[in-house]
Amino acid sequence: KGPEIRTGPLQGDADVAEIQLGATVELTLEDVSTDPAVVVTQTTDDDDDEVLSHHRIRVDYLSICKTVEVGKQILLDDGLIALEV
Repeated sequence: KGPEIRTGPLQGDADVAEIQLGATVELTLEDVSTDPAVVVTQTTDDDDDEVLSHHRIRVDYLSICKTVEVGKQILLDDGLIALEV
């Protein structure tokens, strides 16, 4: 079992955030509750327009940048949120 990583208040002080598959998620130690709810970017790949969101999530684990590995999964809030690095 790895470290227990807790999250703080969400962007826009929202109660819930819907994270799309393929969205960018930035983990930070900073308070994000005053950030805009979601930043949306539009990309074009092979003439297909795709709208992806950029989420910022506050975590309480100071060593997160030193312990994550590319391609690995990390779990936040007892597995309620699963992310791939």
